[in-house]
Amino acid sequence: MTILAELFSFERFDTAKMLMGYLGLTASEHTSGVVRRGGITRAGHRRVRTALTEAAQHSSKSVHLGPDPAFVLHQRRRALAAGRVPS
Repeated sequence: MTILAELFSFERFDTAKMLMGYLGLTASEHTSGVVRRGGITRAGHRRVRTALTEAAQHSSKSVHLGPDPAFVLHQRRRALAAGRVPS
């Protein structure tokens, strides 16, 4: 919600490159004859960049909610077909 509230509309940006520049997610450059790219510039919108970072970190953590119910049912059917009593 923070991202949508701060950006208001993605239609404001003609290209993804313009949006990334607004957010400060473009690579920094050190140019003296040879282009060397560094980390992100962090020159853009801090709140949106923070929200994106937190969302990425949250989504990368696996949440263990127990065994998949479909897998448990499959295992029980296999046990019954093999003549074993499922647990």
